[in-house]
Amino acid sequence: MANNIKELREALEHHDWYYNYADDFRWYKAGQESMNEIHRLIVQSDDVEEAVKLHNEVCPENHQISMDAEWLKVESK
Repeated sequence: MANNIKELREALEHHDWYYNYADDFRWYKAGQESMNEIHRLIVQSDDVEEAVKLHNEVCPENHQISMDAEWLKVESK
């Protein structure tokens, strides 16, 4: 789990949290792919609750997620 959390922290720290405002579709696509990878790392974590907590510590306040996030319920099944 430590490697997964380390990988998640690195992905979170390098993610462009405002990619959805990009004028260039390439930047938007790169940001979306990065977010998909972050979601994958959270869902595949041994401790999803800890992964969500880390996400919320690193991301800007308006990008925080909860354990009730719909994508989290769907992907973790």
